Amino acid sequence: MKESIVSKFLTIAIIGVLVTAFLSFLAMEISSTKNEKQEMIVQVQLIKDVINNIEASNIETSSIENSNVETSNIGDSSVKKQLDTLKEKFSYIGNITILPNNQTITLPNSEEDITLSTKEMEMLKDGIVVYRQKMSDKFLGRHLYAMVQGNDNEIIILDKTNYLFSNEIHGFVIAILISLLIIGGIGWRLANKFSVSLEKPLKQLAIEMTKFMENKLEFYSVKSKYKELNLIVDAAEKMADNVTKYVEKLEVEKKVRQEFFSNASHELKTPITSVKGYTELLQNGFAKDERMQADFLSRIEKETDNMTNLINDILMISKLETKEATETMAEVKISLVIQDIISALTPLANKLEVTIDSDCSNFVIEASIQQMNQLIGNLISNAIKYNKPGGIVWIRAYAETDTMVLIVEDNGMGIEEESKSRVFERFYRVDKGRNKKSGGTGLGLAIVKHIVQYYDGTITLDSTLGVGTKFTVRLPLRRSNTKS
Repeated sequence: MKESIVSKFLTIAIIGVLVTAFLSFLAMEISSTKNEKQEMIVQVQLIKDVINNIEASNIETSSIENSNVETSNIGDSSVKKQLDTLKEKFSYIGNITILPNNQTITLPNSEEDITLSTKEMEMLKDGIVVYRQKMSDKFLGRHLYAMVQGNDNEIIILDKTNYLFSNEIHGFVIAILISLLIIGGIGWRLANKFSVSLEKPLKQLAIEMTKFMENKLEFYSVKSKYKELNLIVDAAEKMADNVTKYVEKLEVEKKVRQEFFSNASHELKTPITSVKGYTELLQNGFAKDERMQADFLSRIEKETDNMTNLINDILMISKLETKEATETMAEVKISLVIQDIISALTPLANKLEVTIDSDCSNFVIEASIQQMNQLIGNLISNAIKYNKPGGIVWIRAYAETDTMVLIVEDNGMGIEEESKSRVFERFYRVDKGRNKKSGGTGLGLAIVKHIVQYYDGTITLDSTLGVGTKFTVRLPLRRSNTKS
């Protein structure tokens, strides 16, 4: 990456210098050509005046080349003095040629005949200077011509050679080369510094990602002064955070599964041991009378029912977790469901001296009546079991827009702060002794939570130790099409 950045940086810098040099050279050429044209127009007018003076002195002149006017060719020394004065004023005048006034002429330093246009002939006739330039076929440069008509209708021609690579251009090229060297050095240093500033955070990011992939699950953010690189760092940080959370979730689920199997085996072991014990007593003839035998059989039946309920609850949770529960959906009138549950739990409430107060609106929800019985029944049953003598259970159910709201509240023992986050765990018991006596499986609230999730609902817990507990359930009245 470093070599690529440096090479591209230098390439751009050199191209920039060359483009600037070309444009500067072009501007110099345009300006030089314009100035040369103006200078030659003035020069050829002055030469015309000098030649007119020669003609006035009856000196016959056919050609004056390179401004080297020989005294022997000019009878009047004052003419030579005037030409010398022009030469001093203009460092380089050029070649001076006098030709007859013809529309087709042969220009000096040119092998071709040049045909003057009608407009150019009229310009010469009016005393206006005609200017032309022609690229040379023998070297890199141009021939410049300025023509004017003399007093005797002859054409006075001043020509110069403008070399493309003059001394001034040589100096310009040298300056460009020096500029390229300086800019190349500065560019290399800056590009190298820039590439290092890019490589450093990327290398640190690669090191952190490697450490993270080695299951250390520690990622230290390496910020850069470039916000574009920080986008990569932020994305990597977010990915690492998501992976960490996912791994932690897997660990929690692993722990929950281990606890589940441990608790399930324990919960099943207890009634199985009890059943086995009573069976052995019956087989060994310890139950000698019918009353004792009936008592043992009753206990076996109770433990068997407990195992059946436990297995059914485990299967229900498994189906709800995997979204494989296939229940028959119907229009369920919640007030009737609550009324049936209250009727079934009234004997237990009377036994524990707990009063039930219900207030239910008349509405229906699209759901499984069996799941609604389990959800509401577990909440009301817990509110009764974990209450106190003389306690009250309040049940409220009503429709709010497109949502069913169910509130089950009691003024019983309440839940400790550290237990609130675990009450929905499988086999977790706030009061293990009381739950054992009541014959619960420890899966009631776990089932409630999974049923609520199955319907894309919410459940909230508000409890204060020694004051009471309040569960609020919200379920959509109509199921989405994907779940219907």
